[in-house]
Amino acid sequence: IQALNCYEIRSRVQNGLVDIGVHYDVGGYGPSLVVQQLYTAPLALVASPLLEEDLFVQSEQKKLTVIYSDRNSAYQRIFERYLKDCCITVQNRMLLSSTEAIKQCVSSNLGIAVLPRFAVEQELRRHRLVAIQTPLQRQTLGVVCSYHKNKWHSPAMSLFIKIMEEKLNLSK
Repeated sequence: IQALNCYEIRSRVQNGLVDIGVHYDVGGYGPSLVVQQLYTAPLALVASPLLEEDLFVQSEQKKLTVIYSDRNSAYQRIFERYLKDCCITVQNRMLLSSTEAIKQCVSSNLGIAVLPRFAVEQELRRHRLVAIQTPLQRQTLGVVCSYHKNKWHSPAMSLFIKIMEEKLNLSK
């Protein structure tokens, strides 16, 4: 199992370097791949409860740090486009290698982050983080499983697909 950027996973599946990929739907798959929609993940712009929640709806310089794990992630690209469209600029950006580290920094009021809501749901329920109300909360990312349609499927791969379909109540 490899944890990679969704664009890299798509590329590796397309090039035959991996048999199967589970990643955010970034399009551009071509006819040789099977792409099965798994679920839709809403996004959340999260901050420490100490931060004012209405900060990200008007254009201006924000004296805040945006914390992210991969500047090229699908959700970070959505956030950067949102900032540009709303003429919002931020003071700093911080790159961390794990979602858990990002959540700890945000809850310590070191910055804000955009993450899939499922990744921060527990912290939101416990009030360690707050979701900043913006149009971003209506943004979603599709989560897909992709694999080559004409390649042989090992028994392990076939079982993985079957279990995934059963657990997510998917039909072929």
